[in-house]
Amino acid sequence: MAMNPYITDLNIILAFIASLSGFLAGIAVAYLAKEELSDARRHLVLMIHFIFALIVMAFLFGLKLNVIINILLVIISIILSIAIYVFVRNRIIKVLIYYTLFGALYFLSAQNIFILVMQTSFIFLAGLPLGSIFAEDVIMPAKDKIRKILNSEKKNRIKQKKKKNKKN
Repeated sequence: MAMNPYITDLNIILAFIASLSGFLAGIAVAYLAKEELSDARRHLVLMIHFIFALIVMAFLFGLKLNVIINILLVIISIILSIAIYVFVRNRIIKVLIYYTLFGALYFLSAQNIFILVMQTSFIFLAGLPLGSIFAEDVIMPAKDKIRKILNSEKKNRIKQKKKKNKKN
């Protein structure tokens, strides 16, 4: 089989980095639609599982296995995705697990340009709900805690200045 001249290591890495920008886009969407996040959460979770299954199907399509084996592997991948979501409590670890699986499947299918383009698109799309849920669960609460700490420090400084002014 001849090597495709358009598939180089640099192109593969750059395409993967571009696909990861979906996570950042998901965080941006979470900030733009804060009120709708809680209502959309279950749909975002379903979207993650569906896109994970699409990524696995694209990978299996590139392997050209038996249809029954492909169906079984897709079912196993959906069960794995649901198990990750249900049993892994730490949100940061959950995102890392998903992206590790995405990356492994991406680089394993790197020799087929058609599959590579599909994987890149699917990973970008998976980043949208992952980034939105991550922003709601991790970034926004941390930002609120930091804001409270900074506000309490500011109030303490104002109180100290008032006490100082009263003494003078």
